[in-house]
Amino acid sequence: MITGIIDELRLERGYGFINTDDHKRIFFHASQLERIRIDQLKEGDEMEFEVREGQRGLEAYKVRRKEYRFLNPYNFARFLPEGNAVDEGTQLLGRCRPPAHDKFIGLSGKITCTMQTVTPLFIAGKQTEDEIKHKTLEFFRVGDRPVIPASSLRGMVRSLFETITNSCYVAFEYDEKPGSKDRLEFRYDRDPGLIPARVISLNESGGELEVLDCRRKMPDDLESLPRTAVLRSALLKAYPPQVLTNQGECFNNQLPDFAHDGLRVAALVYKNLKPHYRGNYPNYQYFVIKTFVPINEEKSLTETEDSLKVFGYLKITGPNIENKHDERLFFRWDDENRATDTVPKQEISSESIGEYNRYLKKYWERHKDWIEELNKNGWLVDADSLPHPSNFIQEGRKLQVGDLVYFLDDPNAARIRLFPVCMPRVAYLNPRENLLPPYLHACKEFNALCPACRMFGWVAPQKGKTENVDKTINAYAGRLCFSNGEIAEPAHWRIPNEKNPMVLSILGSPKPTTTPFYLLTSDDEAIYEIQLPNEKRPRKIDYDTDGVKLRGRKFYLHHGMELFSKTFPNGEHEWEQTGRMSSKHNVSLQEMLSENNIITFTIDFENLAPVELGALLWTLKLENNWVHRLGLAKPLGFGSLKTTAIKLEKISHSARYKTFAEQGIQEISDVSWEKDYIDIFKNAMKKRYGKDFGALKNFEDLAAILGKEPQLPVHYPRLSRIPDPKGEQFRWFVENKRQKNALPIAPDDTEGFRI
Repeated sequence: MITGIIDELRLERGYGFINTDDHKRIFFHASQLERIRIDQLKEGDEMEFEVREGQRGLEAYKVRRKEYRFLNPYNFARFLPEGNAVDEGTQLLGRCRPPAHDKFIGLSGKITCTMQTVTPLFIAGKQTEDEIKHKTLEFFRVGDRPVIPASSLRGMVRSLFETITNSCYVAFEYDEKPGSKDRLEFRYDRDPGLIPARVISLNESGGELEVLDCRRKMPDDLESLPRTAVLRSALLKAYPPQVLTNQGECFNNQLPDFAHDGLRVAALVYKNLKPHYRGNYPNYQYFVIKTFVPINEEKSLTETEDSLKVFGYLKITGPNIENKHDERLFFRWDDENRATDTVPKQEISSESIGEYNRYLKKYWERHKDWIEELNKNGWLVDADSLPHPSNFIQEGRKLQVGDLVYFLDDPNAARIRLFPVCMPRVAYLNPRENLLPPYLHACKEFNALCPACRMFGWVAPQKGKTENVDKTINAYAGRLCFSNGEIAEPAHWRIPNEKNPMVLSILGSPKPTTTPFYLLTSDDEAIYEIQLPNEKRPRKIDYDTDGVKLRGRKFYLHHGMELFSKTFPNGEHEWEQTGRMSSKHNVSLQEMLSENNIITFTIDFENLAPVELGALLWTLKLENNWVHRLGLAKPLGFGSLKTTAIKLEKISHSARYKTFAEQGIQEISDVSWEKDYIDIFKNAMKKRYGKDFGALKNFEDLAAILGKEPQLPVHYPRLSRIPDPKGEQFRWFVENKRQKNALPIAPDDTEGFRI
């Protein structure tokens, strides 16, 4: 492959020129691009390609952006099988009844843990907000003293303890029963073949739809047209592509003033289908509306050689996606303006209506803040305010007679499913908890608590999430008490200034519908939903696919100071927002605790068995060079801490209560407690799961995530090496599917993702 830099782009003509490393200027055309579109390129991009002789000289082919690899900020530690209890120690690594609090029957004492910040640390305290809703955060304080809150330390330790002991998923988001309003939703990445319809009746048991599928009963002279890739509704020009507004042109609604959603109209439709291209092949074909008028003016329309008159309804959702330029007309060819009673109908159930109303409610809940902001600003129609929310997103809106919808006869759901748009958000049928073995579900019975719930405490799950079987005992106090973390003086801080404000990059949200990130096959193999050309392409998988399971528990990769300190050519760091631009989507820090600070905290423990104390000590100490992750902005490299010292003190209660003097406290040397407790824990894990502790899957994954400093850049997926000021990470996920890049890696794989 030859490499070079793009020095000229002609986007409107679909070509450009590349200067090679040996100073040759090579022409390339958009049709020769691989895994990227020409509108995603910019002058200065580094490309790789092959060269051949063209009609006008040398030209490039197999052109692609020079490959750049990175690591996602998070990965997962796999869970273990249920294991076997062969003695008391292995039994305590499973579910059982916790000890009572009314007497001392186990080990009690205090652990003093000292940690050092490996990368800067920030724990959020007070916050202020400016007029654009950008938040500035202070470090957490008790009075005027900065500390690490005990709750943060407790959460940090518990997450690791749960993982290494194979405890329950206490914070798991359960989907409850089929059709629940909390069910995880996904968006189709291609047309699912939904059928347009209009609601013509509703009652307590369900209702009826009028089917408005323009692929049915075409006129005789159109019967020869293809059906499989034809849209079921016609398109009408409504808006210019949004890209025009970004070039300074004014956005202009091209629909007539009388047009509104649900309006009954007469229209002229072109007889010939128009193809829509993505690449060199038609993606689908569709009928195009030549003109339309309100139904009472239908006599003003006259058919021509290239058009036919039809009757139907305008389906207008507004400029709700970027670059949208069409709205739709729902019509059927045998609609003669109500001159016939043979209206094709589809019955719907009350369950289908209820599901549709839940969709509308969730649309509103997701976008109400956005709508309130647009209401305040007057719904300005310009490049900055687009796209707008769909016009069906209204508070309290429910399905009503006259609504235009899409429907799908879903054999998996065994019912008709209704949607407001043709590329809808759809709830998975299978609850995510079905992919999690029952022994890892949140503890619901006092007599069968997992190791973490027995150690850190337990509250019976709320009714509706998972039933509490034993209703006599609904909570159990943990046997650990954490102190706040004290920062040793003199503390070292990073303080911003006017030239270098600490404006963080936008933190990404979970992407559970990117299923290869979150799912594994039943034999723990990573799933590649889409791979590079010429490689094996397996089936599409999701939460409704048989034979898959959840990947594990999420952890954020340790970055190390080398990556944290690395800057781009403009002097900014990966963790900073490009241009240090503040918005409502990111936050600024007043200060951050620097690397190499010392933090000390204590844990008072009570009634622990040796194997439990060993598990706790291992979780605090970890392996050599492993780190803990704590605080805000872990995906950006913040919050790596390394344990530097552990002091263990045991209390002999029999000696302590025989005198008023301070007696019965015994300090245990680190060599002794490692041998007496950590080794007991490791041996018990080997007995229960049949493998050496270091060969267990959860250990191997934690070692890859917390025990290595990555050799590749670590950041959220994006389309370029340099972060985009808008921080729109979702575009990588969209393009990844379109361009067939490779999806995710196993936790110990350093190959990374592609841009």
